[in-house]
Amino acid sequence: MLVSLSDLHLQDIESQQDTNIRSDQNVHHKAFIDFLQWISEEYLDKYKDETSEKLENLPSEVKFPDDLKDTILYDSSRKLLILKGVMSSGEKETLLGLSKDKRYNKAIEALFQKSQTEIKIVLNGDIIDFLRTERWFNFNDPIIRPYEDYDAQSIPPIRWEDPTQFPTLNSQVEDVLLEIFNVVTGIKYGVNYNDATPNVKTIKALAVLRRFKREVEGLGGAKPCEEHKDINDIFEDENKLKTWVDKLKKIHGLKIQYIFIPGNHDRLINVSSRLNAALRDFFLIENSQENYSAERFPWELHMPDYGVFLRHGHIYDWTNGEENIVFQRKDAKKTDYSFVWQKGIYKGYKDSKLYYNTPIGDLITIDLITFMPYRFIEDYYKPKKPSSLVKICKRLREIDDVRPQLAVLPWLYDVTEGNEELWKKIVDVVKKALDNTFSRDEGTAQGEFFRRWDSAHDRRFFPDKSDLFGNTIALAKKLLKTPKKLFEKIYSLMEKFNMGREESPVPKLIEEYIKGHKHPFMDSPQEYYVAGHIHSSSTHFLEEKKAYHCTGAWRTIHFRCLYKPEFKKMKSMNFAYFFRPGERKGAGGKVYIWRGLLEEEA
Repeated sequence: MLVSLSDLHLQDIESQQDTNIRSDQNVHHKAFIDFLQWISEEYLDKYKDETSEKLENLPSEVKFPDDLKDTILYDSSRKLLILKGVMSSGEKETLLGLSKDKRYNKAIEALFQKSQTEIKIVLNGDIIDFLRTERWFNFNDPIIRPYEDYDAQSIPPIRWEDPTQFPTLNSQVEDVLLEIFNVVTGIKYGVNYNDATPNVKTIKALAVLRRFKREVEGLGGAKPCEEHKDINDIFEDENKLKTWVDKLKKIHGLKIQYIFIPGNHDRLINVSSRLNAALRDFFLIENSQENYSAERFPWELHMPDYGVFLRHGHIYDWTNGEENIVFQRKDAKKTDYSFVWQKGIYKGYKDSKLYYNTPIGDLITIDLITFMPYRFIEDYYKPKKPSSLVKICKRLREIDDVRPQLAVLPWLYDVTEGNEELWKKIVDVVKKALDNTFSRDEGTAQGEFFRRWDSAHDRRFFPDKSDLFGNTIALAKKLLKTPKKLFEKIYSLMEKFNMGREESPVPKLIEEYIKGHKHPFMDSPQEYYVAGHIHSSSTHFLEEKKAYHCTGAWRTIHFRCLYKPEFKKMKSMNFAYFFRPGERKGAGGKVYIWRGLLEEEA
């Protein structure tokens, strides 16, 4: 069974220092309990303890050993080689040694693969959010940002084909990344966290996820966060996870495997070796050497047993994936950005150095989206802490969860509830955030980065992404001065022409890409392309046996209503799961897509 989920965006709530205005966007641990119960029930319901493989004749020299006679048998009437339970590697070698017959050996190999019991849970990017944290603003030093040119500054130069090598990273930046990780996972607090701990729901959620694997597989090495009383109750209560864990334990050889693919908000896990090792150790994700030492994660995975290809999906978003705009860079023709990893990854895997270049989206997320509420709180809330601004402070921290993203300005209008003075404050802060983000000032991290990015993407005589930013900033500043009624008319026209409202542009982008380049999914035997990044769940059938599915997010989303200029707030929880051919018993589907929306009481 293969399960994929993405875009949890677990945030560093501790960095939001005033407890009255914290935004609680993180996943509740009860949602993880429901999720693990669901997949456990589905696996147990469909698990079959007997597998078979067609074999025309059993070679005459094959005599099954006495200790395997109750495990494997040949049904001559049905011409089936039948296996009960799980075949171990040792048993496979014993059975293969009984004959050199190719058909027999092929059947044994097939039975071995079919019998393996596994639940693979793919954490398909943007699981922990290392960008949306106000911790980046806690420094007097204006250069403490993760905007470095990692390839250029690494001495000695990195051999990118070796996934155990990592770029040289500013030590203060790396310390911030590890602090975020330790806060979100609860490592910082040990066992002594409680309901007043800022990230308590996230800590419990991740503790449940980690302990689930340890309990099923009988592993030691518990983290202190797993030994909290509430976590013990979850695994000792028959009505929670205990029943399912006990049933899963009875399946011989069952493995729970967590697989991680970086997204754009947790891309830095592939930049910091210390952070990479910390994540492997916490989620119990072994590297190619079967230990938890640092090794860069692949950005995409083929799972041929399930017919699934996985990526986070930010490659198609040019603001968050530098590798997507390689052909727009002025040095693209003379630079080869692709190479092959030779160990730990399947043979055809290609990586790109551009994955390690900072995308413009990191700058936007930190110094525009995260800076906006921070600046508003510093300028207008902190001096007197008026209760009238509590709601707007919380809502500003959720600005990145408005869908479609083009609806951000109408949403800001909406949260002011017609208060002109409050709107003036928001306009002031938005202008400051725009100036802060796209400044070219020397001596600041954002200024140094934006000048470097602008230079790399400037095509001089042709329109380019650099020009787009300049025009967009100017337009945004003009729109901020527009009266509400006029802006609604402008926005309605934009909606009419579907500008920025398309649910998922990815299928169209795949089509454009494959016109000139070999596509790793379309040119593969896999049937499903599973991605995240776009926070709404959607499925698109590209061909009869080619489907693109975005799993959506596990977050609270502010949805723009279709018929009125209003917004609906809903919690989203989505995942997809797949079965291998012959893995499940009885008739039924091999692909299941689960979309969940929860409306909480006001």
